[in-house]
Amino acid sequence: MDYLLGNSRTRRRRIKVRVQQHLKSLALDAVELAEKAVDQALLYTEDVANKHSIVDEAVENIEDIENKDETINKPEDNVEEYSSNSLDEDLPLDFNSNDFYMDSEADEEPNCDFPDVESNSDAKRKLAEWAANRNVSHSVLSELLTILLELGLDLPKDPRTLLSTLKDCEVKQIGRGSYYHFGLESAVLSELKMINQHELKTDTLTIHVNVDGLPLFKSSNVQLWPILGKIVELPQANVFMIGIYAGPCKPESVNDYMHDFVEDVKKVTQTGIVFNGKHFNVPLPDAFICDTPARAYLKCIKGHGGYSSCERCTQYGVYVDGKVIFPDMDSSLRSDSQFEEMLDEDHHNSKSPLQELGIGMVSAFPLDYMHLICLGIVRKLLALWIKGPLQCRVPTSTLSAISGHLKQCRQSLPRTFSRKPRSLMEYRQWKATELRQFLLYTGPVVLFQKLCNPQYKNFLVLSSAMRILLSPLCKEYCYYAKNLLRCFVANFAKIYGTKFLVNNTHSLVHLADDAKKYGPLDLVSCFPFENYLGQLKKMVRRPQDPVQQIVRRVCEKQLYPHRSCKMPEGELTHPQTSGPMMTEFFVHRSFQYKMYRHGNQIISTSNGTNCFDLEGKVAVVRNIVLFIGEIHVLYELFETGTAFFNYPIDSTSLGVHLLSKLSGHLASAPVTKFTKPIILLPFRNAFVALPQLHSM
Repeated sequence: MDYLLGNSRTRRRRIKVRVQQHLKSLALDAVELAEKAVDQALLYTEDVANKHSIVDEAVENIEDIENKDETINKPEDNVEEYSSNSLDEDLPLDFNSNDFYMDSEADEEPNCDFPDVESNSDAKRKLAEWAANRNVSHSVLSELLTILLELGLDLPKDPRTLLSTLKDCEVKQIGRGSYYHFGLESAVLSELKMINQHELKTDTLTIHVNVDGLPLFKSSNVQLWPILGKIVELPQANVFMIGIYAGPCKPESVNDYMHDFVEDVKKVTQTGIVFNGKHFNVPLPDAFICDTPARAYLKCIKGHGGYSSCERCTQYGVYVDGKVIFPDMDSSLRSDSQFEEMLDEDHHNSKSPLQELGIGMVSAFPLDYMHLICLGIVRKLLALWIKGPLQCRVPTSTLSAISGHLKQCRQSLPRTFSRKPRSLMEYRQWKATELRQFLLYTGPVVLFQKLCNPQYKNFLVLSSAMRILLSPLCKEYCYYAKNLLRCFVANFAKIYGTKFLVNNTHSLVHLADDAKKYGPLDLVSCFPFENYLGQLKKMVRRPQDPVQQIVRRVCEKQLYPHRSCKMPEGELTHPQTSGPMMTEFFVHRSFQYKMYRHGNQIISTSNGTNCFDLEGKVAVVRNIVLFIGEIHVLYELFETGTAFFNYPIDSTSLGVHLLSKLSGHLASAPVTKFTKPIILLPFRNAFVALPQLHSM
């Protein structure tokens, strides 16, 4: 391991500790992978007994490594500097069979007369694909390659050779930072390679663009400013990289930063993209999805603290208590033509480079509800209840009761929700998905009779409006949702004070306009892009040359894309024999299961994934039966429920019911009817049923 040694004894110690940790976590998985790889590469070339003796010897060697040092000091926190060959963050390594799937050629019976050379080549490609898409560091991959080489596999010793890592990465200097442009066409083509051909049901590819900045390290000012894209017509497609900038601050010149992107878009929109002999039209980007500071930066307009900073209306703000507020909700609206002519001089700083594309500089920049509502309004409400003015502060005992109820809801949320409710005292650490979960699901239940009546009703107005704007009802009831948001803003000022009517709060009155144009607001939210930004930071493994590191990691993924497999028709898991049954299923032999998976959908008999909307009624799954080749779900229905709240609208109109009693009678229906999951939260001696709008 001499190549890992640095100049500092401290670095050597840290690196040694991390290597030992990686070896411990990889030991068992590496042996399992090695045994599978040996079965492929050495098939019919060596005696089976010899092969197992090799694996047994490897197991003994790895056990010696594990027993060599049983007590390992934890690495120090906040490590800022690393040597040029330092390790990445620890990542969970999943040697799943899906990550090493074999092509149909590899599944054919091998020729017994000759070694299976093609199998070995395929193993190299699969290993490279796994490492590139799992973001496995070269240090960890080097350790794995060493183990596999000792087992007799024909693999390169250097991870860079296996991954065909880019040697030369030419970046250009922009101000005090560096920039690399991948290109829109190459990024889209790379994305198309990772999907199934049957998913391409259109010859037009609409692109949504995201620009945002994120700090790279806690102890330095280095920032990343990526330009990201997503294909609208392929909802399951991933976010892809178009360009990346890194520097001590955001790009000083937006014209230099966006120059390559603007020229690239002009070219691609004129010529289109050809993939597998099929020509795709690529119109101008349909939406630039950014938070408020990034939108102001791209549009070259006043920031959110300016007097003329509202992007949708011409209202001139008022200075109150050190802040600019916007108390008027009926100012004249801005239009794309007015923006192009720059009629409001107080609103503009300069001409935006994006105006060269001819896009709508007002209509093509939707307001992002993730930042505006979840991280903005909901978090502000929690702060006001916990540490706000005395007239709106909630007693500590009440906050404890709310937190306790939140914890009770943990077991009732679907397993697809990666984050479960936690105490209100940790609200500053809540992520956007937790704040959204509180707004739409848990909040209306746990706050009932905990807040004073005006505060609770005001929260219900916001929750109901967002339920409409995030559901297929948004276009039909867009105007009603807009009125609800206006009502929320007006009452918010009365309850908490007009000094909180800043740009972010005022923007709520314009949010429903985007739903009218784009549909449910999740289609134009930053959630998928924020998830990608988290992955992006993990690609940087040392402080030096972050752009070059990211370019190499992205190019490795493009060389070895993880092609999505065809979704299975359905998978039954967790067989059982003691579930409730109906008489008709005893006539012929039937099989019982606890879980059914189809793509991202889960139907099971466990809490959180056992409640569905069935023709307007709430059904609870009791058993899943395979009967004469067909899958049936045995369920119970809740008796007719009542409205959980009546203000500002009858909750049953939103699909929200208060349920107390099951019918006690089993019924069955085909599994295909269970497509609308319901979240069932405990409430006193009953349950509150809320339609699920998200899967994360």
